[in-house]
Amino acid sequence: PVREFSMRDYLGNLPVAFELLVNAKRPIDYFTRYPLLWDGELPAMGPLVLSVSEGGVIMAGRHASEPERERMAAARGPVVLSADAAVLGRNGLRLVVERNSQWEFGHSGAQWLEILMF
Repeated sequence: PVREFSMRDYLGNLPVAFELLVNAKRPIDYFTRYPLLWDGELPAMGPLVLSVSEGGVIMAGRHASEPERERMAAARGPVVLSADAAVLGRNGLRLVVERNSQWEFGHSGAQWLEILMF
């Protein structure tokens, strides 16, 4: 028998390239459209953690924990919580960049996030 394609299963099998802590001022439409990718109660707004593929596809999202919320309050913008250099490879999109051994949000990432949050 032919197995039916499942976007959730497909994304669940991709490696996470980076996790990003963001502050959404209004609900993110992406999770309204794809609620199975959201962990927790909707709406997806406020301090959020997004798991992102190397190609910039959001694979999962959740509300930030209290320590993550505190970190967001101290930051001036999005915070890269983790990044996997092996998964990012040559990092052609440059959504996140490594500077002085620290991963941070890149200029291309700012444009990507603006489109996502529109």
